[in-house]
Amino acid sequence: MSTIDLSLDNNNEITFQVNIEGSSPALPSCRFLIEGHEMSFAFPGEIEKDGTVNVSVPPLEKVLREGSYKSGLEVIVDDRVFVPLEVEVNFEKSVRVTAEAVSRKQKSIRSASARLIGTSVRSSNKTKQQQVLIKESQPRDVVNVVKNSSTRDSEDTRKEVRMNDLSESQIRNLIRDMIK
Repeated sequence: MSTIDLSLDNNNEITFQVNIEGSSPALPSCRFLIEGHEMSFAFPGEIEKDGTVNVSVPPLEKVLREGSYKSGLEVIVDDRVFVPLEVEVNFEKSVRVTAEAVSRKQKSIRSASARLIGTSVRSSNKTKQQQVLIKESQPRDVVNVVKNSSTRDSEDTRKEVRMNDLSESQIRNLIRDMIK
């Protein structure tokens, strides 16, 4: 049994050569049969005077799947059916290339950075001024607390304090003083 490759999504033209012999042949007719799993299809063929048969098979992509199907050419003469040729038909979809533009929204990456250079905190007593400075060269958990007195003769007293050594209430008070 030979195999014919046909396109499942395009028109197909098949040509056969048929010889009819007999004493008084009547007008013959022919059809091409394709046996599907759920139903069979018959397509009429046109017989030329020289014995060639042309069959047109339309696109069958909506009723058949890709694959192989039994088929054959039936010739009907004087109410008698002859099957001179049986073939296997292999249906495949034609090659299609499609492209689609896809645009993706980029997530905007927002970032903020800040660096505390220094603050000055004024206490309610106008004679004393307290300054809190965080220097870049020191580790981030170290805070210099500088106490200034209003008199010119007194010296600044500096005290280095680690943030880990402060209690929560001391940190809150320090932040409140920085905000004022």
